[in-house]
Amino acid sequence: MSSQPGSPDSTPRERRQRLFFALWPDDAVRARLEELAMQAAGGNGRAVAAQNQHITVVYIGPAAAEMRDCLCAQVDAIRCPPFELRLDQLGYWSRPRVVWLASSETPAALAILYRDLSERLRSCGYQPETRPFRPHATLVRKARRKPGMTMSEPVVWAVDRLCLVESLTEPAGVRYEVQRSWPLRSAP
Repeated sequence: MSSQPGSPDSTPRERRQRLFFALWPDDAVRARLEELAMQAAGGNGRAVAAQNQHITVVYIGPAAAEMRDCLCAQVDAIRCPPFELRLDQLGYWSRPRVVWLASSETPAALAILYRDLSERLRSCGYQPETRPFRPHATLVRKARRKPGMTMSEPVVWAVDRLCLVESLTEPAGVRYEVQRSWPLRSAP
């Protein structure tokens, strides 16, 4: 059965982007994360591509243009000073089968950024996570076990921006693309 022009079934659906807010590493941090991902993946899953390395702050999911614009307007008003993130703890979650790298101590500025962002985005229809915030960089997917390695020295990341990122599914796999970036800055 075909739809008639003008019927609800024939109206093109608005394109939705799969969005999330993330900390996006500079080239030096990205190279170090890639090195650790390759070590951790050795015969134990698939290393996350260097260009996809990030730390998710808030996952939005599918969003229409109107919601994206609302999200951006809310982030424009957020103030958070730049901070240092020391990634010093390797771990493994068996359920999603991922090897991750996190900080043994979440910087106060990051915890406040997460809280403020989650609260501000409610006005756009975002429903905050009920799980505790556990910032981490995913190093390996489809891992069968915890990596047999330890951290010799932490990855030190000078975090100075928050990014809105789109997740794109392509034949070669998922690719993340920064849509917009906000510099971190203290309140005036």
